Amino acid sequence: FNAVKSNPWDRVDITKISRIEKLVNRGPNFHSRFLTKTLHPIEVEEYSKKEVDEVKMQYLASRWALKEALVKASGRTDLDFTGIYLKKQ
Repeated sequence: FNAVKSNPWDRVDITKISRIEKLVNRGPNFHSRFLTKTLHPIEVEEYSKKEVDEVKMQYLASRWALKEALVKASGRTDLDFTGIYLKKQ
């Protein structure tokens, strides 16, 4: 599981890594489509550099959880996931 707090006073969003893994492993079209529809171009590059499949799936699940939490917290369903980038420092 990956958890992201969407609102510190409200709840925690949890994404099952296995759910994301099943989604992207449906076939090559699903995998590339998920990446291009969900990740910022820099995130696609970061994802591509990861060598271990488990780490790749954790990365995807964490990014999905973050972006889903932003949509829920903001109440906006028109957010472009590819325009959202989590920069770690």
